[in-house]
Amino acid sequence: MSDKCVLNLDELFGQAQPLLVELEGKEFELRRPESFSPEEYFHMTKLQDKITHTDSTKKVDEEKQARLVENAMDDILRMINPSLAEKKLFFSQKYKILEWYSKQTNDAVENVDGEKNLTGA
Repeated sequence: MSDKCVLNLDELFGQAQPLLVELEGKEFELRRPESFSPEEYFHMTKLQDKITHTDSTKKVDEEKQARLVENAMDDILRMINPSLAEKKLFFSQKYKILEWYSKQTNDAVENVDGEKNLTGA
């Protein structure tokens, strides 16, 4: 009788369940944060900061701030699925994708650095 102690990283980090976005009859699989290199992870962190740390108390050019946020969202989409990022998406669609992605990957991101997920939720 052999009792095995197994650390199943696929199960722990959700690799057993792909993250899929359906659009126009096609499925787009999103990369999980666990697959990022250290450079990609830190780049993602900087992009997160652009999205979540807007200062409404300062006098800011709202159009410029909106472009910065949307550009950061586009960069994140390119990181998690370049083909999906090429689609003409409305801002609300991008937001929903990233919000859902954040919720699905929240445990993995918190496991890595103890902080919140991609959209700061």
